[in-house]
Amino acid sequence: QTVASKSPTLSPNVKLVGRYSVLRELRRDRYTTVYLAFDPVLNRELVVKAVQLHPASAQDRAAHERVEQAFMRQAQAAGRLHQPHIVTVFDAGHVNRIGYIALEKVDGKLLDELMTEGYRPGFLQAADIVARVADAVEFAHAKGIPHGHLSPSRIYLQGPERLPKVMGFGGWIDSGSTGDFELHGTDRLLPYFGNELSGEARRKDVRALGALLFLLLARESPPTPPCP
Repeated sequence: QTVASKSPTLSPNVKLVGRYSVLRELRRDRYTTVYLAFDPVLNRELVVKAVQLHPASAQDRAAHERVEQAFMRQAQAAGRLHQPHIVTVFDAGHVNRIGYIALEKVDGKLLDELMTEGYRPGFLQAADIVARVADAVEFAHAKGIPHGHLSPSRIYLQGPERLPKVMGFGGWIDSGSTGDFELHGTDRLLPYFGNELSGEARRKDVRALGALLFLLLARESPPTPPCP
């Protein structure tokens, strides 16, 4: 079964999404499904994230028009970001009433998972990780794209050198490990993908970089500043 069939639902029996062969399902939420898939053209495994753009329920249709807008805007934003420390978006498209994106498969673990397991970088390694993440953020900012929710749950570390790979510059769409909780926040996230980088969005990402360095060095989140 493919998602181009007459039924627009993301069936558990889906075998193809676009040209991508589904190897196994990784995650299923109310509107989104994430698959490990294979690209027969480029002969590589990748992650495909599919979203139900038009639900069967008539009362949900108006809300999902904004979801579709967000899908396209976020896919276009994420697709412009080709940098060594950013998860790459390879492809995006529509098949019937399903939207999908093809993402780089990252061989690594999320930073928050590693820290839960006891990972504690030294001072130099912590500084190196944050510097590389900052390079990714700076590159995205130069393209007019903020992150908006940078955290250890958005950063993979790969290999013995623990090189970071940041996901999430395209919102929920740029992550194979997040689900509907971000999709429900579509209206709130839309301003981040208008291809305009506001001063507040830039400052939010910079503050997140500082909080990340504090966390890696102090092993705890920085204290919340008092309200003015």
